[in-house]
Amino acid sequence: MIEPKLVAVLRCPETGQQLEIATETLIQRVNTAIRSGQLRDHQEQRIVREIGDGLVTGDGSRLYPIRDQIPTMIVGESIPLQQLSD
Repeated sequence: MIEPKLVAVLRCPETGQQLEIATETLIQRVNTAIRSGQLRDHQEQRIVREIGDGLVTGDGSRLYPIRDQIPTMIVGESIPLQQLSD
């Protein structure tokens, strides 16, 4: 798990929005979509590796994956969440 103090200072590199730790429910939904081959990153590349955790923008539109306890703060590797079906 990422340190809450670190999360408090991280911002979305594209919009500057504050980030928060993704809920377990959201991570499960993302991983289900990855397993089914449906999910693409910001650059439209299909995501094949499941994530262990993530940081979500304040408006809930984008997720930055955390893999091996390291946040991936690259806009192109972020996951647009509007792809997830309700």
